This record gives sequence, structure tokens and C-alpha cells, in this order.
Amino acid sequence: MRGLSRTFQLSPALLAALLDAAPPARAGASSSFFHERVQPVLAKRCYACHTEAQSGGLRIDSREALLKGGDTGTALVPGDPERRLLIQAIRQTGPLNMPKGGKLTDQEIADLVEWVKSRAVWPVETTDAANIPVDSSGDDFFENQIRPLLVERCASCHTQEQSSGLRVDSREALLKGGSRGAAIVPGNPDGSLLVQAVRHQGALKMPKGGNLTSREISDLVAWVKMGAPWPTAVANLVVAGDANYHAMTVTVRRAFSAGLSFDMNTLVALHRQCFRR
Repeated sequence: MRGLSRTFQLSPALLAALLDAAPPARAGASSSFFHERVQPVLAKRCYACHTEAQSGGLRIDSREALLKGGDTGTALVPGDPERRLLIQAIRQTGPLNMPKGGKLTDQEIADLVEWVKSRAVWPVETTDAANIPVDSSGDDFFENQIRPLLVERCASCHTQEQSSGLRVDSREALLKGGSRGAAIVPGNPDGSLLVQAVRHQGALKMPKGGNLTSREISDLVAWVKMGAPWPTAVANLVVAGDANYHAMTVTVRRAFSAGLSFDMNTLVALHRQCFRR
């Protein structure tokens, strides 16, 4: 037995060689890869049609939803990007060409392929806001999709008036919440009162004056999933509406270097000045 045990002893050099030969972990398997390279693309290019709207019966705001798929079956097979529709659709190599509004860049496609090859890791969401990384690439998304929505539909009741003790004019105010508790849980839209209210799930139904559109709800869901980014400088705020609206662009980033700032109340005033039906 002694001779047998000596036969299987590994020298340090051989052990190092075997470790070097082991396949490295795929880049797409990391949580940071998902949060920085995959989720922002899904949020910006896909959520509008494939969250609340469920175009084609498909949601893509969770791994489970992608595996379940839609009317044409599962959207992905973890580890095998060639077999299912998600990658085929974004490559636009068949009858289904996605997303609407233009093809993804080669890098975005490559990132999604790498993610699927790495078994489509989707980090488990946590309700601890301190542990949610804020996706800085969502700054433009916030300025163009979320801030205008808050100004138009929420600010009149939830800035200085603080209906139910809630303000919506800063990320800190949303995290603090009002009489019912925190309004958002970054990274967890289903656990966020703001999302529940605009979805009309439960007793609280907001905003007053009419439901949000499916696109607006999807944008809020995407924003919370990103970690609810809220850039400190307001830049290129563009609010697009119907034919009775004008495009309003407020460029104030340079003003911050001079010590100036624009709070939500100022934006509300600007919005009411420039956007009259």
C-alpha cells in the first residue's frame, strides 16, 4: 500500500502543470459581466416589448422567463447559444429579426453569446439596497425615460406636497419612502412599492389621473433592475410626447462645474412651461 500511495503522489511541478491546463472560468459567468454587459442591453433594447407587454408571449426580465420562453418556445439553452431563438433573433440570421429599432452592435451580440455560453448566469436578486451595484450606463436611460416620467406623472403630488409622506425627487427620498415604507428596492422591482403601485397590484394604484402605459411601466421595471441609477448631474433631458408636445432638452452639466444645480421642482416648472397640450 505504501508503494501504491507513493505512485499517486504529485510533485509540485506536475500539480502546477495540471492546474494550468484546467479550463479557465468563462468571463460571461461572472456577476459583473451580467450587470455591466448583459442586463443593460436587455433593459435598453428588449424590456419595452418583453416585460409587461410580453410581445410574442415572451418576458426576458428573469432567467426563468427566458427558459420558459414564449409562443415559439424557450428563448435560450444555457451553454448552447446556437440552439434557441434569442441569439438567432439578435443575429438576424432567420425570419425573426430583433430588436425592433435597429440591430445590436457586434460587441453587444458577442456579449450575449458569451453570456449564454457561460450558462446564462443571472445573479440572484437581493433586497439589500447597499449590495446592489448601480449601473452607471443607465444614466442616459434615467434622463431620457425615467426622470421625465417622474416629472410628468408623479412630481405634482410627491415633491413639496409629499403625499403619504413620499417624495420622488431624489434616489434617497425613494429609498426612504413614505408612510408605507421604501418606494424602491434597487435590483428588485417586484418588491418595490413604486412598481406595485403603477402595476395596480394591491390596494395602492398610482398615478392619479390614469394608468401608465406598458412601455412606461417596463421602463420603471428596467430602471429598478439596473439598481435605480440617479445621476447627480442632469444632462440632455429629452422628453418626447405626442404631436402637441415639443422636445425639451435641458443641458446643465456644465452648470454643475459653476456650482449651479437643477432640482426636481425646477424641472417640474420647466416641464409645465414647455409642455402644454
